[in-house]
Amino acid sequence: MHINIGFIHFALHYVQAGQSSEEAEKISEGCMEEAKVSKEELRSFKTDDVSERMMCFMKCTYEKTGWFNENGVLIKEVVQDSYDDLDLKEEDRKKVDGCIDSMNPVKECKDLGDFFKCIPVIDFSGQ
Repeated sequence: MHINIGFIHFALHYVQAGQSSEEAEKISEGCMEEAKVSKEELRSFKTDDVSERMMCFMKCTYEKTGWFNENGVLIKEVVQDSYDDLDLKEEDRKKVDGCIDSMNPVKECKDLGDFFKCIPVIDFSGQ
């Protein structure tokens, strides 16, 4: 399966600094397959309407890129590194930080639901 540049751009928001776009593409492809997420679902992804399959994709991606700490909570500093790429306003950055601070450990895909409900809407479909 080949992922176009838009998917690489999407995936790069969710990979730790230092990983190549080839690594990001492999992670994205593997997580798409594992979570049974289609290219169309990725193209239209918005954080205000997250299906369980997308939560599984995100959980897989976060796990494979080291975005979770040992307790299954997102590492704030790693997430903060993506703020400029996502073009988040200062108030949205603070809101995401607060969501991470109040986040429960992620053991199952659905555990990401409260986090996505908490954060501001991010629309990846236009990226």
